[in-house]
Amino acid sequence: MQASDNRVEEHLAVLRRNYIGNLPAKLAEFDQQHGLLQTATDMSVILANLRGLAHKLAGSAGTFGCPEVSSAARNYEWILREAALEPDCSVNIDIIHSGHQALKHAVAQTLLLNTNEQCRKQ
Repeated sequence: MQASDNRVEEHLAVLRRNYIGNLPAKLAEFDQQHGLLQTATDMSVILANLRGLAHKLAGSAGTFGCPEVSSAARNYEWILREAALEPDCSVNIDIIHSGHQALKHAVAQTLLLNTNEQCRKQ
């Protein structure tokens, strides 16, 4: 039974490392959508896209043991939801930007911690 448990733990660790390794690509999707906010004539579509990305990331990051990313994504999702409720989405872009930056920081911290963890194991 112990060997089976170890294999499961090893498999989960590989899945987590792969997930964390894909965080920069996920963040690139956020960056692309966030960049469109500056020139958008209809922000509602972009806000909805960002909110969808944030919702998925909040859930998956929690599942893969990245609580800081999950929390930052959930907060960003809330900011985006509130922004979408504003008439004509006339929201302060700085608030959205701060949520975006907090998410980027959480991802960077998670990548750094994961790298340090991998270095210690070698």
